[in-house]
Amino acid sequence: MKYVTAVWDDGGFHLDPRAYLAELPRLCAELPPGARTFATDPGHYDIAGATRCVKDLELAGVHLATGKSGGLVLDFAPNKFKHDSGLRIRYSGVRRFTVCCEDLHASWAQND
Repeated sequence: MKYVTAVWDDGGFHLDPRAYLAELPRLCAELPPGARTFATDPGHYDIAGATRCVKDLELAGVHLATGKSGGLVLDFAPNKFKHDSGLRIRYSGVRRFTVCCEDLHASWAQND
């Protein structure tokens, strides 16, 4: 989340969503209805413990549509200790999608 301040201390990350909350009214004006409903639900930014908080979700899949629709679907997997479910975000009219990673260290395992 672009507007959330995250600072590491000895006990983990301290997250401050105040800048996000201040920016939320402007952002919501630009969102489609479903995204606006999600963004204004306090549960998605209740970092302390709501099951809908997006903080601990992990990107699990990227699906690109072919053809004129230009669709993109991002799937985020839930943290099994915190969330009831993951999150799926659907975009339409996508013309370009880029992923940039720094210091990416991946280990791959194959299940037999």
